[in-house]
Amino acid sequence: MKIKLDFVTNSSSACYLLSIPENSLPDLLTYISELNQEDEASNEGVRTYFSATTLNELQEYTHDGPFDWASKPGGLQYINLTEDSYNTCKEIIDNRGTVIEVWVDYGVCEIFDNDWKDNIIRECS
Repeated sequence: MKIKLDFVTNSSSACYLLSIPENSLPDLLTYISELNQEDEASNEGVRTYFSATTLNELQEYTHDGPFDWASKPGGLQYINLTEDSYNTCKEIIDNRGTVIEVWVDYGVCEIFDNDWKDNIIRECS
């Protein structure tokens, strides 16, 4: 039997919503794999949860999904993803880009920020 002696804490990572060019997902995934080799990323690592290259994929994530915004009685309510962020994501997809959510361990956030700062739409957490 294992006994936990330390405190249970909230997540030790930050969430980013990124915009990347249409065919750059393999490059980002390679980068994430390499960043996960850093000792500082050992707590929660770097991982993706969501990506969209079509409006339908974006709507699957927003309509009754983690970034739900449309399924509320009384009209549109941008609960987790702001209206501006949603419209930005939609515009990126319309221009043949990809929107992706990436969670980054705090130990490597500065590295990630520096390397991908031009692609960050917003920080989610």
